[in-house]
Amino acid sequence: MVPGRIPHAACSKISSARSPGSGFRTTHRTRPHLTVSVGAALFDGLEPLEQIYRRADGQLYESKAKGRNRFTLG
Repeated sequence: MVPGRIPHAACSKISSARSPGSGFRTTHRTRPHLTVSVGAALFDGLEPLEQIYRRADGQLYESKAKGRNRFTLG
């Protein structure tokens, strides 16, 4: 959840977290190869939270089905 964000700002924030060098630090000498798949759902203030989580979870599985390092908003 990205509270208080309009859709394009939330997408930008999430997309930047998926990009290389997004702030992940490690003590290893070599940088690990990481991928992140994200599913997100917009909240209109009326829909029950359980339903929003269900939609976001569905979007996550859609992202994973499309391959690595994907972001799906629905």
